Amino acid sequence: MNTLVIGQYRANLLLRFEDDSDKLEAGGVTTVNNTKRIKGIVMGMTLGDGHLMIAKKGINACMRMTHTEKQREYLEHKKALLEELTSVAVSEKPPRLPKHPNIEIMLTSRNHPLYTRTHKILYGTGTKRLTPVALSWLTPEGIALWYMDDGSLTKSYRTGSTGARFIANRTLWLNTCGFTLEEQQLIIDFFKKVYDIEFKLQAKTKIKGKQYYSLRTNAGNANKFIELVKPYIVPSMQYKIDMEYTYSR
Repeated sequence: MNTLVIGQYRANLLLRFEDDSDKLEAGGVTTVNNTKRIKGIVMGMTLGDGHLMIAKKGINACMRMTHTEKQREYLEHKKALLEELTSVAVSEKPPRLPKHPNIEIMLTSRNHPLYTRTHKILYGTGTKRLTPVALSWLTPEGIALWYMDDGSLTKSYRTGSTGARFIANRTLWLNTCGFTLEEQQLIIDFFKKVYDIEFKLQAKTKIKGKQYYSLRTNAGNANKFIELVKPYIVPSMQYKIDMEYTYSR
């Protein structure tokens, strides 16, 4: 995708947000070149499993998230990324049987104005709302973090005439059930306009009569998406981008 097109699209979206400085304080040093990267990281994490909190009498927000012991490597990766902005604490929660049988690891950052700005964009109305500005902050690295949190790659198998099983179809999913249909359409438009990747709405679970949807792509668009995020996928999450055809007896 033409970088000029990407830049123009983001620029047009940012016109709708007045307070969007290109400078931020990271580790006590004002940075410019790294600003877009850090903003993309923070937004990607927040759209995924991250949660932004502002204390009752606090001024700035902090970032929190929890992963299980199996995802420790991934959480440590997130910790290293966020430490470009502030110090980050990691603590463990013992298993809470029977509902939570695994050790949980919680990450908590220090407060920072960038988290506050992100909170304002996503929670300005009191509830989490996706906006064009939020999407304009996303970078391929931020998208990769969002996908590692909320994405998946499913495969359907067939058996050939020789008895060998092979992958007949592959679908990449982005779990967006928590967003409204309008917000999900915004995501679809974003990926199409910026990266020429086509997502489609797919009905998923139905709870108490309410239908929930997620976003999916076909194999061709999944390949485009994977090429976009591949440089940022940690080793323990490589299974989410394994598109190779495999044969087995």
